[in-house]
Amino acid sequence: MTYRLVNVAPDGAFTTDGPFDTIEDTWEFCDNMGSRWYFYPMPFVALDGTLEIVDVPNHYDPGFVGLRAGDLKHHVDALIELWDYISQ
Repeated sequence: MTYRLVNVAPDGAFTTDGPFDTIEDTWEFCDNMGSRWYFYPMPFVALDGTLEIVDVPNHYDPGFVGLRAGDLKHHVDALIELWDYISQ
């Protein structure tokens, strides 16, 4: 089983890096990705191939586990819509 780092931007777009052999290797790569944190501040570890989320940072809601990377865009869009509503 191999893993990919899914890097999500504030608008819901995402990129992936990998594959990696372990979840720990994936997080280690994430810890050293430099300035890309600015553009893709939301990292997730996913299964290579399906891009199903299998691990999240400690401060994230564990409810993201089991989602596919493409589903994250819908959640981000909902948060943006909520923020726009609150900001009015």
